[in-house]
Amino acid sequence: MGNIGLRELLMEPVQRIPRYTLLLDAILRHMARTDARRARIEEAVVLASRIARCEVDDKTRRAAVMWGCKRSVDGFPDGLISVHRQFIDCVDVEDFPLDIFGPSSLFSPGSSSSNGSPKILHCSLFLFDDCIAVVKRASSSSCGRRLVGLDDLTKLADQMRTFVERSGSSSAAGKGPRIELGFRGTIDLMDVRGTDLGATGE
Repeated sequence: MGNIGLRELLMEPVQRIPRYTLLLDAILRHMARTDARRARIEEAVVLASRIARCEVDDKTRRAAVMWGCKRSVDGFPDGLISVHRQFIDCVDVEDFPLDIFGPSSLFSPGSSSSNGSPKILHCSLFLFDDCIAVVKRASSSSCGRRLVGLDDLTKLADQMRTFVERSGSSSAAGKGPRIELGFRGTIDLMDVRGTDLGATGE
């Protein structure tokens, strides 16, 4: 194709698998039916199409969760970002007491209201396999899971891929339309103790 060789053509659609399919289809249109190489290129078209349709794997889902948190949560620390950290669930909590950890609270100072009673926050708890990230919500009507994009991990992974392709880097997370979440601290999962307040002793 002019002065462009096959090697240069194959480098064009890097990281864009569907474009390989279009490129190979164009090559097939210019090849004779009797060309011995045609069968191999047809196999490549089938393979590229299969890859493009592949479901998001676990590793990509984990990366998408971290990318979504970094993009949507103000102050989300880089130290929490790990493809090995498994996201389990997100729970919105009303009236989360800031003084729950006592004087050595992980949260910002001024954790009591003017009358001395514990100050409360509307929070979302992001449960991972080794810790809980506590995130403040801007309002009680907002939903932490929805704001980060965790209600549809496939869509979030697609957004991450698009951002990486445009920026050429996965280190930056980009920003969502509006930051409504703020990172407040973490709790080691080994430090969590549960109490059934409704137990009757039976």
